[in-house]
Amino acid sequence: MSWMDRRPSRAHYALAEVNIPVITENIDMLHQKAGSTKVIELHGNLKEGIVLRGDKIRNWDTARSLVQTAGHLLVVGCSLDMKPAGSLPWLAKANGTQISIINEAADKSVPKWLEQYFYKRDSAGGIQPDNGK
Repeated sequence: MSWMDRRPSRAHYALAEVNIPVITENIDMLHQKAGSTKVIELHGNLKEGIVLRGDKIRNWDTARSLVQTAGHLLVVGCSLDMKPAGSLPWLAKANGTQISIINEAADKSVPKWLEQYFYKRDSAGGIQPDNGK
């Protein structure tokens, strides 16, 4: 299967469900396909074609502002090697933002992390949104 034919994973759907902003270097539009509406694309998307190293970063000021004001930053599937995007967690940390990094088994780990962070169990054992976060 070509990377252009890929479908969103459970991690993409879980992020869309909690409706949090997503900053991505990927051009595959999987976040949008999963239903995320707050997607900040640093390299554009499939509609704009292929992106190569050294191409212009889009939406950098928006991404930087977002991580500098976030209470928590979840980094998923990122080596942090690509600059300047790899510096975003350091900008967040400099402002006291808590950072979590998931690079392994994102399909299982991201939904579980989001459940712990955004939801709470009610007295009957069901899961309810935790509006306090």
